[in-house]
Amino acid sequence: MSEWYKEWYIDRRTWLLVNAGKLKLTPAQFQILSLIDLLNERRERITSEILANLSGMSEAEVDRIFSELTERHFLRIEIRGNSLRFRMEGVFRDEVIAPDEMPILGEFEKEFGRTLSSNEISRLIDWNEKYGEEEILDALRDASMYRKLSMSYIEKVLKANHEKEI
Repeated sequence: MSEWYKEWYIDRRTWLLVNAGKLKLTPAQFQILSLIDLLNERRERITSEILANLSGMSEAEVDRIFSELTERHFLRIEIRGNSLRFRMEGVFRDEVIAPDEMPILGEFEKEFGRTLSSNEISRLIDWNEKYGEEEILDALRDASMYRKLSMSYIEKVLKANHEKEI
């Protein structure tokens, strides 16, 4: 793996900004990655509390974003003695990993005509565990057919269809 991103003339935060869409970063993920990069550059201590204070998010929200970024291999948190080290090399790989390799995610993004938010992805994951992919896709088709593309409407359809089957 080439370490081009470590060259002195590379502005990693600008690169993140330009590539946030291709990386499918949510605004919150972008903000946390940028803050981590800044604090790493300044060799300052990084904790979820510090990031929460700097970003205006809650610590729970920052921890959730850590999990999302770690799952996608964009962030690696290492324990060094009594401190944490935040490594971002995964963001700069040549191959981009799309969030959640669920094919259903692509279907939703295609129907909605946009990238789903992290909250919408979380709801989709929860539904997938509860209802299964086929039921979710049926509900998405119904919502699309009636031109009511919203997660709330799809959830109502899912619940109604699930109750009919019981």
